Amino acid sequence: MRHLYRRSHAVISDRLHALVIGATEGAVPVAFAPSSVAKARRTLDAVGLAKFAPALSPGTSTDAAASAIGALLSERQSVVTSVERARNDLRGLAERLRTPKR
Repeated sequence: MRHLYRRSHAVISDRLHALVIGATEGAVPVAFAPSSVAKARRTLDAVGLAKFAPALSPGTSTDAAASAIGALLSERQSVVTSVERARNDLRGLAERLRTPKR
């Protein structure tokens, strides 16, 4: 799956794990669900990507949804930057946990 995501421009899904893996492989994650994307928004917000979980209601027109998603697809660099920042933060945390306190 990672190979497929690596070749993808975007991952549009209601599954959080698909969005996260897609983002780590360089694809633009777009949370899209028939009900709520609140869980995806909270999770993506932890790395500054909450806007990739747009609040599209069931009554949103196809044109409006396509426009919102299209706007997000141009934001690939911000995804890459946010993922790299999160990776660096995790590396720093891991290093602090491995370093004995004096």
